Order: sequence, then C-alpha cells, then structure tokens
Amino acid sequence: MSYVFSKLLIILLTRTKRRRREEERGGGEGEGEEKGESLDPTEREDLISEFKDLMKYKFLSGDDKHFDYSKVDTNEEYDDLHQVGEDLEAEYFDSEEPNEINIENETHEYDY
Repeated sequence: MSYVFSKLLIILLTRTKRRRREEERGGGEGEGEEKGESLDPTEREDLISEFKDLMKYKFLSGDDKHFDYSKVDTNEEYDDLHQVGEDLEAEYFDSEEPNEINIENETHEYDY
C-alpha cells in the first residue's frame, strides 16, 4: 500500500507547488498563507479523484507492478461465459466455407 500513498503524495505535492507558483506570479493571492497549509476540501477531493482514475488506468493497462495479473488471467471463475460463448460462435461461423448457391434458373433470370 505504500506505493499507492507515495503516488498520491507526489500528485498532491506537484499540484501544491504548481498552485503556489501560479499565486506568486499572479501576486497577492498567496500572501498570508502559512507554510505547509493543507488543501481546501474541494481541491483535495479533486486530487483524490484524479489519483483513483490514474490508479484504475494503471491497473487496467497492466502497469501495476504490485499485482499478480496471472492469478486473474488463468482463473476460469472470472471468465465472462456469455462473451466466451459469443467468441466461440463467431469463430465457428468464421471458419465455415461459404456455400455457392445458384440463384439463376434455366432462363438465366434470377429466381427469388
């Protein structure tokens, strides 16, 4: 879990430094702030949400080095049986050779 919290800390520190730099350039807004002041609740919730999105993306893309994906990939209990059935069906029909059907009759007109 320390990996997760260290990433959150990096995001929070980066955002806080960026905000302070912007306030210094804009002048006046950052005056009177105490060093080490915590973030306001709205900004904190935004950062937490951004962090969760980042972690979800890393997990789904297989970049989480602290998770053993093989335990999930090889576990048949997690398979979506409906999707597996559709995949097998599609594979079956894709492997069939199309039958040639003669749609013309003796008069060389289409027979419907």
